[in-house]
Amino acid sequence: MGILPTALNSYLPRRTRGCKGFTLVEVVIAALLLAIGVTASFSVCLMSKFKLSKDKYRSQMQLYSRLLMDDLKSYVTPDPNITTDGAPGGAWRYNVGGTPKDLCGEWALSENCRHDVSTILPSTLYDAPVSARITYTVTPETVDGMSRRRVDITMTWNDPG
Repeated sequence: MGILPTALNSYLPRRTRGCKGFTLVEVVIAALLLAIGVTASFSVCLMSKFKLSKDKYRSQMQLYSRLLMDDLKSYVTPDPNITTDGAPGGAWRYNVGGTPKDLCGEWALSENCRHDVSTILPSTLYDAPVSARITYTVTPETVDGMSRRRVDITMTWNDPG
């Protein structure tokens, strides 16, 4: 029972103590572990690329809101008797290079409307698929007995991704 025919015995692999190599099972397990590692690293790279794409639009919109805040500071005056039509530089509407950028058509610090200044954005943000919008509202408030205007800027955009 323990003896195989010599013809069948010649086809069986011979195991010797000095023989080096890997079995098929070891190779398959190594390939499986390598595939899992490669898949994990690709998913990490893909997620970081997606996150960077979202952060790119957020940082661009923050930049334009800071530019808007800086521009709106030029409309502030300590003189309470100044009228909007008699202000230096015309009627104090939000213009850039003579082109009206405020679709509201009101004084730049008017509380009468929601100021839409999305046209200050470059076409890469303003147009589809991002369709970014930047608006602001002005609210009068009194702090320590002094009246002032608070400006709230709202930024919206679509993440095309």
